[in-house]
Amino acid sequence: MKLTNGRRLFCFIVIMTMLSTGKQNSFASPIQDNPQITNIFQADQDERTTLLHGKATAADWAKLAKRDEARRATLNTLMKHGALHSAADYAHAAMVYQHAETSDGYLLAHCLAMTAVSLGDENARWLEAATLDRYLQEIGQPQIFGTQFTAAPGKDVTQAPYNRALLTDENRAAFNVPSLAAQELKRKTLKPF
Repeated sequence: MKLTNGRRLFCFIVIMTMLSTGKQNSFASPIQDNPQITNIFQADQDERTTLLHGKATAADWAKLAKRDEARRATLNTLMKHGALHSAADYAHAAMVYQHAETSDGYLLAHCLAMTAVSLGDENARWLEAATLDRYLQEIGQPQIFGTQFTAAPGKDVTQAPYNRALLTDENRAAFNVPSLAAQELKRKTLKPF
């Protein structure tokens, strides 16, 4: 088929529109994860795994909190310099910030998780729910997904405060969160920590 000048112009406009609106994914190079962000995330996870599987003391957790703070400071500097690029970068940053133990840290973690999902990381949907639950609890409101389990010394594990009636199990499933029945089974099997 011979292209007329009008058709050439039309094709040129369509191609330029696709390139300018991000529709060129099949032509673009994949976005690479930032290794610095990955390393910060891995250190965060490795330390927690070690403490959870060992005989961790309150002093061990306090030391972890200080290292968490240092990781977030480094991450904050990297973020200010535009270091987050991929969905994984945003998900990794969200996981680190969800250990911030402040409402602003949890809210930032929630926003980072939402960005990860918007960039295609469907696994970060659970993190969206968990960071929102932590944020709500930190500001004195009940969680709504049921991702947070706590226990006071000598007490059973609880999810309270928890507004179980706000969302349906279908809503929870959309965020990779177990049903109310599955949460209750998990709660009963958890030992106070």
